[in-house]
Amino acid sequence: MSKLNNYLLIFSLLFIISCGGKKNEKIPDDVIPEKDMVGILIDIHLAEAGVSFSRLERDSFDYYLSNYYFDIFRKHHITKDEFDFSMNFYLDNPNILQAVYEIVNDSLNSLQLIQPE
Repeated sequence: MSKLNNYLLIFSLLFIISCGGKKNEKIPDDVIPEKDMVGILIDIHLAEAGVSFSRLERDSFDYYLSNYYFDIFRKHHITKDEFDFSMNFYLDNPNILQAVYEIVNDSLNSLQLIQPE
């Protein structure tokens, strides 16, 4: 699972570095709040990790992943459009995105420490 954490860290850093954009620190009402976004992103990364470790064919991989996304969005009472809109806001605001991903990474790292014997 440490490979996954390395990929997540690299992915997060690339997002933060590549996003210039606005430095608006206030989150608009129509954007998913940081606390909720953390939970959604944790679920998404866990789903992606689970599917990627399953060694499925590409078509099956995409099918299962899209079903997981649908379930995650339903669990969090949001739509794909709401997620995409909110993610674009966070990508335009790298300081906020960095804070969100620090919590996501910490949470995923703590899950890694809880491994069955």
